[in-house]
Amino acid sequence: MAQISPAKEKALKYLKQMLEKYWKPGDSLPSISQLAESARVSIVPMWKAVNQLASEGTLEVIQGSGTRVSINFEEPINALRKGWLGLRDRIHKDILTGRFPSGTLMPTLKEVKAHYGVSHQTLRKALDSLVVEGIIQPEHRTYRVISFSPGKTHSSIVLLGWSDPALELQTRAPWGEEFLRVCENLCSQMKVRLDIIRYTRVNGKAVFSDQNGKTFDRLRSDDSVLGYLLWAESPNELYLEVLSQIDLFKKPIAVLQEGTRLHMGTAAGKNRGLKVFSIATGSNAARSLASYLLQHGHSNVAYISPFHKSDWSRARLYGLQEIFDRQGSGAAVHPFTLREFEYPYEFRYALKPSEILLQEIMSPQSSHGLARRAAARLRPHLSRILNDEAIRTFIRPLLAKAANSDCSAWVCANDLVAFMALDYLKEHTGRRIAVAGFDDTFEAFRRGLTSYNFNIHGLVQLMLSHLVNPSFHKHRNHDSVEIEGVLVVRNTTFAK
Repeated sequence: MAQISPAKEKALKYLKQMLEKYWKPGDSLPSISQLAESARVSIVPMWKAVNQLASEGTLEVIQGSGTRVSINFEEPINALRKGWLGLRDRIHKDILTGRFPSGTLMPTLKEVKAHYGVSHQTLRKALDSLVVEGIIQPEHRTYRVISFSPGKTHSSIVLLGWSDPALELQTRAPWGEEFLRVCENLCSQMKVRLDIIRYTRVNGKAVFSDQNGKTFDRLRSDDSVLGYLLWAESPNELYLEVLSQIDLFKKPIAVLQEGTRLHMGTAAGKNRGLKVFSIATGSNAARSLASYLLQHGHSNVAYISPFHKSDWSRARLYGLQEIFDRQGSGAAVHPFTLREFEYPYEFRYALKPSEILLQEIMSPQSSHGLARRAAARLRPHLSRILNDEAIRTFIRPLLAKAANSDCSAWVCANDLVAFMALDYLKEHTGRRIAVAGFDDTFEAFRRGLTSYNFNIHGLVQLMLSHLVNPSFHKHRNHDSVEIEGVLVVRNTTFAK
């Protein structure tokens, strides 16, 4: 057997990772040159790798149309059912994400049939299945959605998430505060207590702390706990150690996946009560935004990200490139990225003078207790400001390069970067450039920024419903459920 060159092996590894995490059957791939650049290899080994996967039936090389994922390729996750089974899953998800609120009557059968575009027979089979599962019940020539509630009083749900002194749980993602607030509100409505436990790594092991600051090295079983909500993403897959502990308690587990496919180990196959819920922070959100920009005449777009070490940033770039490659006719996405950083606090650590300044302010020489307490209250706010200013320092050269390009629209990795882009355009150039972001924070609403909303409320409702009544998901136990969001168009984008 001929030995594979290191460059070809690297190209194959990149392609297989993209197939596992992002690409779906029928998806068109970027050009060979773009794939080579993303994988950091030359064109020849990438061409050889693509052709090898084509010979194995994973990819299809179509003369004159480029390369696509074979329609016979079995997608690892999120495979959709067809026929009445698929319709049942769609209706069920719409119930859990609030389109048909619990305890209310659904629209008439005629309206439901028109909404989903299916035959009467297919609709009846799907609805009958949901009746058998106890999710809806017939009433007044339509159906009522059954309310879900915990089966016992004085119960609780435990939310576990990674944090450390440099990164609080709610600041892990732009939507972190909203996520925690919705969890608390929905638990309150169900009269269920929400216990938040943070975990981090100390001396190579997971260490936990509760809301009172008490630390411990092992989680303990509690009969009042209905289930566990695991915000999984953490450095070096620390979430696997946490999962191995809560898996022993034999309670339902809802795992939050932020767009990158998690390696769940053996727990996913053993625990029938474990379910992965994926927020659409990957390429799907970027595809939606790319389609909107092309429809409004923006054929040359800049993608600006200082967080390009992260999987989610690379996935958004891929989603943009995929749609623009399909367009052809000179349409292109031009990346302006930094590959050294993943989390916001890493930028501050890279600027040593800023960190020294922070230490001086946060550790006053005065022994006066009032000064110490004031400094302690100030630290989180100053830390966030320093993070933002450090990011602004690193991103300014990227914005300058993008401003000197022919791009008529800037797609930013998230809302924070988009705000910095808007400030830069206002201060340094008179050009009118469309700007869009992701996360749809309140600040995006205030500043009129076009942004992708990830439907956090629907995500939390879906996860909590699984913990309160895991039988809701028994027919799709091992699949990952991805929550669909929506692009919110505001003043910062326009037709070219």
